[in-house]
Amino acid sequence: MTLGKYSRVLRPLLSIIRKIRGLRYPEVNRELSLFLVFLLVSIVFWFLQVCREETKYEINYALNITNIPKNVIITSDVPDSIKVSVSDYGFKILEYFISSKDQYRIDVDFAKMTNSSSWKVSGGGVFTVDNSNLRRIVGKTLNSSSKMLSITPSSLDVYYSTGESKRVPVVFNGTVKAAQQHIIRGMKLQPDSVDIYSTYSQLDTLHVVYTDYSTFKDLEDSLHTQVKMQQMTGVKVVPGSVTLDVAVDLITEKKLSVPILAENIPENLVLRTFPVRCEVVFQVSATDFDNVKEEDFLILVDYNAVKDDGERYPIRLVSYPDNVMNVRVNPKTVECIVEELAN
Repeated sequence: MTLGKYSRVLRPLLSIIRKIRGLRYPEVNRELSLFLVFLLVSIVFWFLQVCREETKYEINYALNITNIPKNVIITSDVPDSIKVSVSDYGFKILEYFISSKDQYRIDVDFAKMTNSSSWKVSGGGVFTVDNSNLRRIVGKTLNSSSKMLSITPSSLDVYYSTGESKRVPVVFNGTVKAAQQHIIRGMKLQPDSVDIYSTYSQLDTLHVVYTDYSTFKDLEDSLHTQVKMQQMTGVKVVPGSVTLDVAVDLITEKKLSVPILAENIPENLVLRTFPVRCEVVFQVSATDFDNVKEEDFLILVDYNAVKDDGERYPIRLVSYPDNVMNVRVNPKTVECIVEELAN
């Protein structure tokens, strides 16, 4: 076997041997030099022996779809490359190894795939390049002695749309939880709607699209991140990801003194409670702490309950703001006196 194509591998080895043989430094041990020479010679012989044995190799083929019309959008996730596993003698495999990577590519002609009866075509929205056709294309680029073992992926399903699209809202799919003593104040997706491209029949069935399932737990600070859109067969989503903003705030406790009012009281009567106010304790985010006022709460005692026998009467929390939680009222009962209004 001459250097030829393998000069890139063998020439550096020969150069090292010549340099070692030409060493003239007195401090270099002669036995060490001889050992290195014999070691390199052994490596060369081992290399030549390996080249005579059958071995396996994986070739990466770049994949490109050509001649796509301007009104056509590929809606499936087509791989950028395919992997081809071959077996051959070592010196043949070496040719694949040292060849230019530009030599190994597959061009799939869109027009040919969708019009030629020799290819499997389905429904106008998808064409399939099956395994036998991939093997035929790849086989033209291999040495005649090489044996093709496998192709990954084994076939290609290419979905496409001729421009049909519609805009649909995005729904977050996942779990978002704040850490202890923190609260989620709000979530927002940006953009909140995306464009989807597919066939007319498939577009009619889609009214929302979801993000990939994502989990965010124990959040102590506000979150700003990208989440990918959920992939659907034959559907292209633009953009392919959206921004998720989650507002997280610290929880704090607040107390207010709120007046107790009467309900179901006749017009000629007045109901007085003792005490006239109650303490309301609740949790609220640090941001909303100063925004929550006593007038945001409504606490009532029922005149109809007061008419019944008893010394103390229950008070009822009727309404409170949406942005507070764990509301507690103290006391829970009060004493009441009913007086008649003067004429």
